[in-house]
Amino acid sequence: QMKITAGDRSFELTPEKDKDLIAQIYKLINVTRTRTVVKPDEMNQQVSEPKYIITVDYVNESQDTIYSTESGRLIYKRLLGNGWVGGKNERLYDLINVRFIW
Repeated sequence: QMKITAGDRSFELTPEKDKDLIAQIYKLINVTRTRTVVKPDEMNQQVSEPKYIITVDYVNESQDTIYSTESGRLIYKRLLGNGWVGGKNERLYDLINVRFIW
C-alpha cells in the first residue's frame, strides 16, 4: 500500500481500491533520473520542508519513504547520515499536485 502526506493531510492508497494509481506513482518514482550524494556539503544537503511525502509499504513488511523538496519537483530518499539519492520528476509532481494537493 501507499500513503501520500501533503501538509497536514494524509491519503491512504490500497491495492484493493487504488491499484492503478499505486502502479502509476510507483512507475513514475522508478523512472526518475537520479543522482546519489553520499556526503553532501552545506550546498547540496536535503533539509527542506517537503511539499509531500510518499510512503510505500511492501508485502514483505519493508518500507520506503520518498520525500519531495519544498517545490515538490525534486524527490529523494534519505541515505545513512546526510546522504540522499533523488532527482527531478515533473510528471510525478503534476500527478501528486492534481490528485492530492489542490
